Amino acid sequence: MHRLFTPYLFPGLPQLVHRGSLAGWVLAMVYACFAMFVVAATIVWEEIIPPSAHGPLWGIFLVAWCLGIFISWQAEKHFQTKTAEKRADFQESDTLYLAQTAYLRREWFETERILHERLLAFPEDAPARLLLISMLRRTGREAEAEKQREMLGK
Repeated sequence: MHRLFTPYLFPGLPQLVHRGSLAGWVLAMVYACFAMFVVAATIVWEEIIPPSAHGPLWGIFLVAWCLGIFISWQAEKHFQTKTAEKRADFQESDTLYLAQTAYLRREWFETERILHERLLAFPEDAPARLLLISMLRRTGREAEAEKQREMLGK
């Protein structure tokens, strides 16, 4: 639990650590500079601002911290959701990925079906044709593999 929650204690840190986001870096730097100013102005050099403003400044600091944590949490949640959606869309829509998966599972009929559908739609797709040639050779169908190789040469 603490591993998942810890980066959120500092605004901008999840975006900076997980994906090197420039917006996360800017948010973390602004928050760090503000935190250093608050500490320096209220604890180290108390004369910088009047003592009557110390309480409201700490209040603003806490509100900014809570708001920063909330913004970081929402941004990371949004990023994770978008990443999961992209991954699902990619796996569903990319038939070459599906064919490669079927090939690695040794599902020859499924691999051939997917590749034939893809090659009907995109006859110039060299990676799909190469995978089909590999699958045909793997299953001992050298004559068909040679026909596909000739088509690839064209």
